[in-house]
Amino acid sequence: MKIKFFGIVVVLSLLLAAALPTIALAGAYDTSFTTSITYQNVDTAATTQLQILFYDGPSDTTPTIIDRPNLAAGAGTSLFIGGLTEIGSNFQGSAVMNSDKQLVATLVQLPQNSTTVKNRPLSNGFSTGGSQSLIASVLKNTFDTTTRFSVQNVTSTSASVVIDFYNTSAVKVHTMNQTIQGGSAYFVDAGTISQLGTSFNGSAVVTATGGDVVSTALELELSGVGAKAFEGVAAGSTKFYMPSALCQAFGANTAYAVQNTSLSASTNVTVNYSNGTSETKSIGPGAKQSFIACNASGMPTGFSGAAVIESSATP
Repeated sequence: MKIKFFGIVVVLSLLLAAALPTIALAGAYDTSFTTSITYQNVDTAATTQLQILFYDGPSDTTPTIIDRPNLAAGAGTSLFIGGLTEIGSNFQGSAVMNSDKQLVATLVQLPQNSTTVKNRPLSNGFSTGGSQSLIASVLKNTFDTTTRFSVQNVTSTSASVVIDFYNTSAVKVHTMNQTIQGGSAYFVDAGTISQLGTSFNGSAVVTATGGDVVSTALELELSGVGAKAFEGVAAGSTKFYMPSALCQAFGANTAYAVQNTSLSASTNVTVNYSNGTSETKSIGPGAKQSFIACNASGMPTGFSGAAVIESSATP
């Protein structure tokens, strides 16, 4: 069964992290999560068609289709995946939300069977994809954190996907190849990839042939309770505005992971903080560097402000 994605006005692609097998819980990495989708009709009229298609694994071509009640203009609601009888308890896959009106959606990962992880990692759905998706930070047993990420094919035909892992020295240390059917997703757990060594600090470049892709990542602490989420991006820019930068303010520090989108040229990246301090690093092709606000020369303790990130050569 093939679904014609673009027969309706908008296709909102979602990546779902499913419950992991129940094991002795040590930290966020060993915690099971179940997804709740919070979505809103941001159009000027009520929906007349609204459904969600669930794909179980990268080879699934016959999604489970669930019709949803229509939403008035401006209205929002949530759907807890764990409460769906049509979806198995060990589901790990993706979804496509179809509507005849414009929607936005946020995925909320809810920790299950855990007395330690209290926060709920959030990531947003996508309305389109691209032939490339860049994941600026991928960790394995580094900073007490390991990354899990998902790559979803948002077109109706199968896509051949290549995932390249670059360390911070711009060395490509591992490549993965995977076929992903339309609407489906492939999950990657950096902690299980032996080719990354006992620890890894770097980034990933996802390239698709035959379809467009999106990605989202979870950063999970191994012994701590931190659980964070962020989206991959299809392209970069030579300037980014960061509305928050902290150095030991409100009990927190800011760190930016900055990835060079070029796979052939290096670039110099400068983070200019709003108090006049700055830090510059060279970033090789495909690689990332981390900028910690407190490491900028002259940065005072207690700083709370903003930053502008600028690249000298490549996005």
